[in-house]
Amino acid sequence: MLWETIQKGVGDFLNRFIGRPPEGFSETWPLQEIIRAESIHFLFSVALGWLVFSLILTIFLSRRHRWSDRYIFRFSLVFGLCASFTMHIFIDGFTNLA
Repeated sequence: MLWETIQKGVGDFLNRFIGRPPEGFSETWPLQEIIRAESIHFLFSVALGWLVFSLILTIFLSRRHRWSDRYIFRFSLVFGLCASFTMHIFIDGFTNLA
């Protein structure tokens, strides 16, 4: 019973996230809407990714016991990219911004 409920919940989420467009969906978008949607995706994703990258880099560089600079940069970069990707998914799936 629990497994069926989980499968139904995940299935409903995926259908809403990936599924068919709504009834009023139009294939033609005005240029202003396309620019607005892409700008929101890009700017929010870059801003969050840069913020996470900068915070992790600052925290690790301010510690007494330091890692190698090469590993700190890579670690910060990976987490910044993950945050940027996650923000893109949240904008697509859970907001009306795009």
